[in-house]
Amino acid sequence: RALEHSVRGVTPPQYARDRPTAFTFPVSQTNDPLDREVLATLKSLRKQGKRDIVAIMLQTYRDQCVPMIEAIRKAIESNDVVTLEGSAHELKGSSLTIGAREVGRLSASLETEARGGTTTGATALLPALEHELRRVSDAIVRELGGE
Repeated sequence: RALEHSVRGVTPPQYARDRPTAFTFPVSQTNDPLDREVLATLKSLRKQGKRDIVAIMLQTYRDQCVPMIEAIRKAIESNDVVTLEGSAHELKGSSLTIGAREVGRLSASLETEARGGTTTGATALLPALEHELRRVSDAIVRELGGE
């Protein structure tokens, strides 16, 4: 019981016994689609003489966004809450890992919607998610030194 009580304060809400219906993410104070603090932390993991782990992570994220958003779109169209929940969860985790907080927030909303057994509100969230993913993709290109 004592362990449960002490862990409850640090356990992410999705693992807590009483699951919330929504997640709360800090709001970015800038218009940058990537959280610069998260990127700085990732960059601190770079090792001299090794492949650039940050570039690999960002490029992998960018490459995987297209199939992830396609899976989400198809799940919404077919009212497939199981696929929607899983795909949104995957996108949320990947997005938060690289600092794409707004994509993470929108994905969490989709995940919550699907967990509730519906895709009704998901249709309205999809355009915002797609727009934010384009912004993140463009920011990644800039971050990697592209055009």
